[in-house]
Amino acid sequence: MAPSVEDLVADRVSAAAAGPALAAALAGLGGGDRDVLLLVAIAGLDNQEVALSLGIPYCTVRSQLSRARQRLRESLGGTNPADGIDPADGISPAAGRKEQPHG
Repeated sequence: MAPSVEDLVADRVSAAAAGPALAAALAGLGGGDRDVLLLVAIAGLDNQEVALSLGIPYCTVRSQLSRARQRLRESLGGTNPADGIDPADGISPAAGRKEQPHG
């Protein structure tokens, strides 16, 4: 299922709020980990779609995504870049989105 326009806007606003710290954290990731993370977070692909797109096993996608998320959390000091967004602006962070289960 493709992300909604609201989810895409929320993702962009969240990334903009993090600014240079997020850019530096992303730059610090290994290429494979960064590719997987961006395909999930920005392109909205699920793990199976990422595996097919990159020609890598599903389990590799899961491990790279987990590692990338952990390293980002560590690089950002455990903060959530979306925390600085004012809910009164009418934009809610997409951080609560759940991945679709695979059969």
